[in-house]
Amino acid sequence: MAHYSFDTVDEETVEEITTFTTPDSIGSAFATLGGGVSINGTEFIAGGGALEMTESGGTVATSVDGAVTSNEFDWVNGARTVTFWWKAKTPAANVLQGTYVSFGDNTANGTRFDIKESHAPGAATQGNLRVEVQGTGQTTDPTDFDDGAWHFVAVTVPDNATFADISWSVDGIATDLNASTSTLAIATGSSPLVFGDSIITPPAPNSDNRTPNGYLDEFQLYDEVLSESEILFLYNNPGSVIGARITSFASVGGNVWELTLSGIPSTKYEFRSSTTLDFTPGTLVGGLGQENPGTDPGTIDGSGNFVTTDTQGDAKVRMTLTGDPKDFVRGVSLP
Repeated sequence: MAHYSFDTVDEETVEEITTFTTPDSIGSAFATLGGGVSINGTEFIAGGGALEMTESGGTVATSVDGAVTSNEFDWVNGARTVTFWWKAKTPAANVLQGTYVSFGDNTANGTRFDIKESHAPGAATQGNLRVEVQGTGQTTDPTDFDDGAWHFVAVTVPDNATFADISWSVDGIATDLNASTSTLAIATGSSPLVFGDSIITPPAPNSDNRTPNGYLDEFQLYDEVLSESEILFLYNNPGSVIGARITSFASVGGNVWELTLSGIPSTKYEFRSSTTLDFTPGTLVGGLGQENPGTDPGTIDGSGNFVTTDTQGDAKVRMTLTGDPKDFVRGVSLP
């Protein structure tokens, strides 16, 4: 997962060239700011800043207008959820193909993944949202998305998806994306994330000046499809992230271990173990239990495969792990 809050900027000098970067609050990756973006400390939905985007007219051959992450993301046809907050700088003033976030490449159909403004200013779909992959795209038209207020966008893509499998929600409300029936397979190329520009390169038509006018904040990228309740949680709690935090983990004798979890209230979580930190999907840990089912936070399902957190988002769980658990265990939310 990646989370860019756009709250801070670090100044670095590399080969006598001063660049400005904004960190990923989850990991160690940075996004270098191009000429069309900057950190604004007065307009934001959460934290202390947002990424201000200003139409700059530069080319995107090297993605110089947007903010470009220092690390690459390699999804291809894997599941993902993209969420962010957006506020148009001037209501109803849109930029041709203005792109909020982009990754992949334009080498073949399905390899580029953009979330953007729709078409040219003055067109019937001006100011609408658009998901566009190389070879196809679809526009949706949430009411007043470009009204100068903050709006929350969530886009989900399941494993091995075609374009028609993509789902949207705006301000926590699902939209059918005009019910696309495209069977084009999603095959996103490996690339950095670009905020405020498209990864597409010239000489494709209209491939420059894709920096929109507005503010982007609290960008999050997950390697799973978030549930409707999780998306609604993010909408109602700007700046929060989805992810069960294991707050304690200790042996209680033999191969039995007890952990406490802090997550979303009244949400189901299963547990996955792996020998590596970046495991997907990992091995399901079954046979869950509790020392004191009547008083320990959370409720174990009858199957013993998942726990439901209490109204505070807490749970205490016991599980059996073979040998010294030097492996990694994580909580995964369920629909």
